[in-house]
Parts: sequence; structure tokens; C-alpha cells
Amino acid sequence: MVEHRIGLGEYLARLPYHSGHELGDDYVVVGALSTDNRTIATAAIEWVFPFTDEGAARHCAQHLARALRGEDLGHLMVVGYGPAGPERSRLIATELRDALDATTVQVHIQDGTWRTRAGLAGPWGVATALPRPAGPGLPDPAATKDELRTSMAPLPSPVFGSPSPATLAGLEKLSPALRADVARRTLDNVAAGNDPVAQMQLLAHLATSDLVTRDIILGHALDGTDTEARVNA
Repeated sequence: MVEHRIGLGEYLARLPYHSGHELGDDYVVVGALSTDNRTIATAAIEWVFPFTDEGAARHCAQHLARALRGEDLGHLMVVGYGPAGPERSRLIATELRDALDATTVQVHIQDGTWRTRAGLAGPWGVATALPRPAGPGLPDPAATKDELRTSMAPLPSPVFGSPSPATLAGLEKLSPALRADVARRTLDNVAAGNDPVAQMQLLAHLATSDLVTRDIILGHALDGTDTEARVNA
């Protein structure tokens, strides 16, 4: 596997894509990175709490510390958004440093620019424009968290009907190996755009009627040279 290391600017620009929605002025993001700079976890925190900023920072840090304790933790990126971002990032960074004895890096994002801070309470650096994340396969994030939830909510009725009774009867007679082969070929057909409605009906049935077949479909989607088309399917 070829490693693709990215700079801090691109890492920050990708955060809305990882969360699935734009991150407004009420957000603080904490990114936990390992000693070799691999992402362990990313938490997007909406800063809407029934107590003071100090209490909110302590509350968040306690939850994050429990989740991260025992990990190969290298450092923590604490990213505050909007006018209140600098103070919120400082508060959480301080709490996390004390809870995990970890190195923290504070970042402030506002109006399409980012800057970092020297130490916990030092001066802020020069603001730099956020880049657009590079690479294919990144759908635009939703405008808000509510919009993301709406897009992922179950539909009131199924998009695809069931396969014909004859097809269902034929599937019931297949051995697990043949059923897996049908699932892989069906995914390939959907990815190639062949008879999309009938093939998607069959694929939906195969993926939802048997857990082993579902896992085979997921594995096949990530295997081979047509990964992007299969994942999109």
C-alpha cells in the first residue's frame, strides 16, 4: 500500500468531509493522531452546553480521555471554529493535556483560513487560506448536521421492489458458494450500469437477506481495480 502523507492545511480542509457536514462557528474538533501521525479518532463537538465554557471543556475532555486512554497517542489536534474558537481550543487543549499527559496543537479556523498557536496560551501565527481537499471520491459535505441526518434517514418506502418469485426461489436453492458468486457478479453488473433496476433489486435483496452475503458484497466492493465504481454502486 502506498502511503499518502498530507500537510496540516489539507488535514484541516478534510475535516468537514470526515464529519459529513460543514463545521460552523459552534464546533470544536479534536483529532487524535498516533506517534506515526496516523488518525486514531476524530471528534466533532457541537459547542451547545447547559454550563460554562470551562465546564464544557472539562466534560468533553473527560469523555475523550476515557476513549483514548491506552492508545498509541502521539498528539492531539484541537481545532476551534469561529470567533470563540481560540478560547475554546485553549480550554479543551489544557484539559486534555492534564488528563492524558499528551501534546496538544491548537488550531483556529475562521472565514476560510487557519492558523496555529504556539503553546497553550502563546501568540497565534499568520492565517493561511484553507485548501480544497485533493483526490477523487470525496462527496461534498452537507450544509448542516440536520441536513446530513435527513439525507441518511430511512425512506418512507423501499426504493427497489423485491426480485421476482422465480428469482427468489432460485436463490433459495443455491449453495453458499454459488450465492456468493451471484452477489459478486451482481455488484459488478450494477457498477457497470448493466440493467440497473433489476440488478439493484437483486443486489439489495442479497445484501439484506443474509449477513455472510452482505459481508462478501462489502469485501468485493473494496477488492480489485474497479473499487470506486463498486463502492458507488
